[in-house]
Amino acid sequence: MTKTKGLVKEKARQITDLGSILSKKQSGVQLVKVAGECQGQKLISFLKQKTGLPYSRLMKLIRTGQIRINGKRALPFYRLQLGEEIRIPPYTPPLQAKFSLKLDLIYENEQILILNKPAGLAVHKGSKTPFSLMDVIQQKYKHLPYVPTPVHRLDKETSGLMVLAKSFQTLTDLQANWDQVEKKYLAVINGIWPYNQTITLSHYLFKPKTGAITDHLSKGKKSVCEVRPLAKSQNHSLLEVRLITGRTRQIRAQLAFQGYPILGDKKFSSSKLSLPLHLHAYFLSLQGNSFKCYPNWKILQKFQNKQLNFV
Repeated sequence: MTKTKGLVKEKARQITDLGSILSKKQSGVQLVKVAGECQGQKLISFLKQKTGLPYSRLMKLIRTGQIRINGKRALPFYRLQLGEEIRIPPYTPPLQAKFSLKLDLIYENEQILILNKPAGLAVHKGSKTPFSLMDVIQQKYKHLPYVPTPVHRLDKETSGLMVLAKSFQTLTDLQANWDQVEKKYLAVINGIWPYNQTITLSHYLFKPKTGAITDHLSKGKKSVCEVRPLAKSQNHSLLEVRLITGRTRQIRAQLAFQGYPILGDKKFSSSKLSLPLHLHAYFLSLQGNSFKCYPNWKILQKFQNKQLNFV
């Protein structure tokens, strides 16, 4: 895990290395036909995938009529239809960097791909995250009509199974039924979990615009998960957590509210130890199939003499 996290940080540093940046000349006018994989996608999202330009630049191109659909002006949130022709004016592609991080591909078919996301790698770019999973995806799958898009969230610090859709229709279908997908996580907590059987945790998580997530009955959203102890050592416990609802940082918050923060969690504990977050999305039941992926945490050796019955 430490090696993987170091690799991620090294790739992030390469983004700012001018030696790794490729300059591109201005493109000519492009006429792009809407493929079946993109039907129903918003124009602005389609353009973002095709050009890599910032949203502000794309909005200006649309507003000034330089981007047209079948020769006519269009609105940024128009839903594309199969076979429509989109005119993209000349533009200078943003500076790009080459990424050599190898994707840990668990499964792929015509509709989806499932990856094992390493801890420390953000799914999307941000002001503090110049390198992301989607940079690698964009580079690897740029030849496809529709760049595979994440179906669900996974924190930067959380590792494990990540599902991406290979068409807009698949994306909307999976997101509409995501609460029916069985999702299980492995977590190592500080302390000895006091229960020997599966228990249900229920909180009302409230995430303010600023500050920490709290348990607030009137303002929060009901958050439910099931926790099953797998093994216990002298100072730590290994838990399996099954999500019933899906809230931002739900597992991390709920275990912390019980008094058992996840090992390496700097948001919900006062620990100063420099450890990765020991939370891993290891199991998914999707489209009639089950997918598993286990973490490579060194601390699992502490439980090696225990009987680990994951599923």
